[in-house]
Amino acid sequence: MPQIKIKPSKPAALLVLVIAVGMFIAALTTGTIAEAGIFGVVWAGSCIAMIIFVVFAATSKNGITSAVIETDGPIAAESSKDIEARLKKLDALLAKNMISKEEYKRQREKILDAI
Repeated sequence: MPQIKIKPSKPAALLVLVIAVGMFIAALTTGTIAEAGIFGVVWAGSCIAMIIFVVFAATSKNGITSAVIETDGPIAAESSKDIEARLKKLDALLAKNMISKEEYKRQREKILDAI
């Protein structure tokens, strides 16, 4: 099955980075981490985990996949160049009598329906 991988954009990752760093600095400077006990430790750990995640998402070439969706059909529409190439190939097959006019019409409709 074809799959679509959904990744956070680099601007979104950078926004989360700013928020996570801000939350961590605010907790450090106000003494919230020390005063809150185990919750403070969990808070600090969560902030650090978010920072690591978004730094990797923003700096890696492919980002981090946050969801994978399996589909039954095609994932994305073909580019106009691909469609044009397929139509030209179909025209050439018809011109060389390698396919019938009925096959040509069926295949042409399939290609155009995919747009």
